[in-house]
Amino acid sequence: MALFEVEAKLHVKLSPAYLGNLQAGIFDQLNKSLLKHIDDLGGVVLSYDNVRVLSKHASIHNDDPFLYVPISLSTLMFAPTVGDKLEAVVTRHGRDHLALLVYGLFNASTSARKIPRSVKYVPGQTVIFAVDSLKIHGRILSLEGHLCEGPAVAATTPSKLMNIASADSLTTNRATKAKKRRTEL
Repeated sequence: MALFEVEAKLHVKLSPAYLGNLQAGIFDQLNKSLLKHIDDLGGVVLSYDNVRVLSKHASIHNDDPFLYVPISLSTLMFAPTVGDKLEAVVTRHGRDHLALLVYGLFNASTSARKIPRSVKYVPGQTVIFAVDSLKIHGRILSLEGHLCEGPAVAATTPSKLMNIASADSLTTNRATKAKKRRTEL
């Protein structure tokens, strides 16, 4: 399943400039992680909620001037795996590839060799895209794959993504593993 919810405990790295307003610093750092791939959480952060500071005390590590504040939060993650079928919208039909946009956020492409010559796709057309590989460059996720027939997996349709309130129904066993992980933003 490409979408799932994670309950996580993190250490947020804050500048001393936020000593007077830790909450602003925490939200500033969390906002910077949105739409970025976070390895320790297992995917791309789409949203977060229920942020709580876990201690009245922050820590400083070695000669690092930053404060490390422990927090807990709920995050909605996007983490497709090879073989997942996702709805995508055609953004460009080039000579050597078909450019797609998954959930209106993530770039995907398929080689022209994998597209029948008799079929012409137009920008705005919705297609079913199967993931063959994932690339992460600078914490940005892009997908490569092929087009397929049939419906996308029900839990990975854009309507589920837009209805963040239904994120509880997207929890998978990955969330259990992620609960035990600690990371730094």
